[in-house]
Amino acid sequence: MTATRRSLFDALRAVPLHAIVLNASVFYHLGTFAEYLRHLTADTAFRRELAIAPRTAVAGAAIDASPAAVLMAVRAAGPAVVDSTTVVEYTHLGRCRVGAGSVLRCVRVHANEAVQQVP
Repeated sequence: MTATRRSLFDALRAVPLHAIVLNASVFYHLGTFAEYLRHLTADTAFRRELAIAPRTAVAGAAIDASPAAVLMAVRAAGPAVVDSTTVVEYTHLGRCRVGAGSVLRCVRVHANEAVQQVP
């Protein structure tokens, strides 16, 4: 180990070291799905600080979404209903209903399907 340290020291001896002071930062641990849902759908201070809009890049047919649902990059091929405390991201929705407490990401939901939270 000492030989390795010596060789690294010798190799890096002539390399200048620069350091900068970083601004104060915040670390968010979203952890579980329950925490993820709470932060994105109910924690308005969190959403405001990170500039998370409840509806971003939503296109296609009508989506009847609860104000407590977050839709990001969603395309609807048929009328869809999205219940509260639900996050739908990068998803294609057919005629469907997405139940409360759900997280849909990168999926295609076909017509006449119901998506519900698994206990």
